This record gives sequence, C-alpha cells and structure tokens, in this order.
Amino acid sequence: MKNVQIPLDIIFIRDSAIQNIETVDGCSSDSCSLVSSGEIVDQVLEVPAGTAEALGLRTNDEIKIIVLEE
Repeated sequence: MKNVQIPLDIIFIRDSAIQNIETVDGCSSDSCSLVSSGEIVDQVLEVPAGTAEALGLRTNDEIKIIVLEE
C-alpha cells in the first residue's frame, strides 16, 4: 500500500464475518501493488502485520468492531 511504511494485515469483513486476510508489505514507490478483497465486503480493518495470526483470526470468524466514544 502506497505511503504505508510498515507491513499490515488487511482484514476484509462482510456482515461481521471475516472474508479474507491479506498481509502486505509497506510501499513508498509509485508502483505499489493493489490489494483486493476478492469479493464484496462492507468493512476493512488494517492492523500491524502478524496481529491477525497472533489473535488466531481466520476466515469466517465473527468479528465485532466497537466504536469507542471519547
């Protein structure tokens, strides 16, 4: 992903279920590769690379994103 200096896990979510997880390297050039979910999703969560594995996240796992208010 362009202008992202660290590797990321990109977690693609639809209807609160993980559809796909991609790990990508950071990229600062103009020729960065595109990352696709491979299907329709309604949320994308980006976390430092290795986080999905450390948390044991897998395709079809249910995930709930809670927005914290300040």
